[in-house]
Amino acid sequence: MRILNRIFCVALFFFGLCNAGAHAESAESIKLLAPLALSGPLAVTSEELLAGAKVYLAQVNRNGGVRGRQLNLVTVDNPTIDAANDTLARALHDNRDAVAMLLPMQVVSALELIAAERIAAIGPPGGATEEHDADRAPMLYHIKVGWRGEYDKIAEQLSRVGIDRVAFVYDRVIGSWQSNSLPLITQAFMARRIDIKPILLPESGAIDGVFSQVRAAAPQVVVLGLLGDSMLRFLDGYRASHASWPLYSSSLGNLASVRDAVRRAGASIGVAQTLPPFWDRSVPVVREYQDAMTQAGKKDFSYLSLEGYMAAKVAVEALRRTGSRPLNRDAVSNALGTMTNYDLGGVPISFGPDRREGSHYLDLTLLKSDGQYVR
Repeated sequence: MRILNRIFCVALFFFGLCNAGAHAESAESIKLLAPLALSGPLAVTSEELLAGAKVYLAQVNRNGGVRGRQLNLVTVDNPTIDAANDTLARALHDNRDAVAMLLPMQVVSALELIAAERIAAIGPPGGATEEHDADRAPMLYHIKVGWRGEYDKIAEQLSRVGIDRVAFVYDRVIGSWQSNSLPLITQAFMARRIDIKPILLPESGAIDGVFSQVRAAAPQVVVLGLLGDSMLRFLDGYRASHASWPLYSSSLGNLASVRDAVRRAGASIGVAQTLPPFWDRSVPVVREYQDAMTQAGKKDFSYLSLEGYMAAKVAVEALRRTGSRPLNRDAVSNALGTMTNYDLGGVPISFGPDRREGSHYLDLTLLKSDGQYVR
């Protein structure tokens, strides 16, 4: 009998492992996995995204959580695109009870893994074309448009004012071999008869050569595809070289530290925006975000912390829409897939079988040399 009991226990153990994909509901907290770049050049981006997300989740927990359970955000350091697949594989193995991912960064090399795990990735901040493709990234649910839409908005504006020659300074995030974003971005400008010269910013070391290449291209405007520390390094070099080219950037430039660097450089940057202005209290979700941040003692508002707040709100709405069904990965992804015309607070969010960009909001703002935005 003792031997039979052992066999039965072993069978139950292996059955549990084999059925880990079902992710049965736990009676404890609801776990959300957040693989962000907590170290490396993109860490400053993660800090702002997490600030907004944590404020919203804390607010929900104070009000009783979801389905009577507290929300537990588990952060994992995912500092590079090249190692993202292995990093995520380990994180998902160690967190089999996570029902969704929130704000996963640099996942363009791990799309097949995420699809195989059938875990919804909510509000990934990356704009790579593959990440926004419903066929290639069926489990990614974005709350904003991707880089292609942002740079098309910039190209449209430049074409309208007669610009026909630009330099495009980018880093390895946009130039990653896993992504097809760089050629599609250049096509957005070429389609509007704008000659574009791509120039790669090195990961480290002096960047004098970058400015030499920009000068040789003789652009009317310099467009930036830089994120985190790369943007800060460029702006410091811009100041040191006494450059004066007009600058444009995608929403990658929406860092609080970039606003400080802009002030130091005495530069102004036209920035494509995929979210409503973080200062516009006439937008309900912005007003809600500002009040929640203030209550939490955080008075530095930004586009990125607003993005984190909005992504967390979409995640919680998906959890609530699972109703009385077992709360697992399939239930969350099904709830997201049928989320149409959800009013996030003046920002409608809709997903569907062929739609993974919940909002199509696009705008242009000017980040002035005093560090303030104007529309």
